[in-house]
Amino acid sequence: MIQELGKESIVLLSTHIVSDIEHIADRIIMMEDGRLIYQGTWEDGTDLEEFYLGTVNK
Repeated sequence: MIQELGKESIVLLSTHIVSDIEHIADRIIMMEDGRLIYQGTWEDGTDLEEFYLGTVNK
């Protein structure tokens, strides 16, 4: 349903589970404590779950 909505609208989804959005999002923004820590796409080669786990709470 989210993927369908995204074809005609901007969809904002907040989750702590990176794999939830892995196959439906074309652009990703990650924030921690109000700070932008990542902005990009899945195609840029970044393992986002690994990046997130290595960045959060450091």
